[in-house]
Amino acid sequence: RESGVPSAIVTSSDNVKMDLLFARRPELRGMIDALVTGSMVTRSKPDPEGYLKGAGLIGVPIERCYVFEDSMQGLQAGRSSGAKVIGIATTNPRSKVETIADLTLDSMHGISLARISAVR
Repeated sequence: RESGVPSAIVTSSDNVKMDLLFARRPELRGMIDALVTGSMVTRSKPDPEGYLKGAGLIGVPIERCYVFEDSMQGLQAGRSSGAKVIGIATTNPRSKVETIADLTLDSMHGISLARISAVR
């Protein structure tokens, strides 16, 4: 956020679930520029519609976007969208995530803009 990089959350969750999340973690609202929930798309992941909508909302061409995902459907949606895909190996084994991701991380801990930008 401090670097001025626009961001969006793209989730299959509904507005009720997201409202609960924001109630528990109110600081998250200030960390994002846009939110795409399941109710805003007609086709869910692995279709790339949500990511394409998110890129449009933040005004960044999808080819310049980075998708962070832990689910296989989300990883595939990110790949199909044309974005760079950062796989987080928390829900699925690293060996599976690596087959789809441009970069695979074990967690979001310690991630930096420089490391993300190096993904080509």
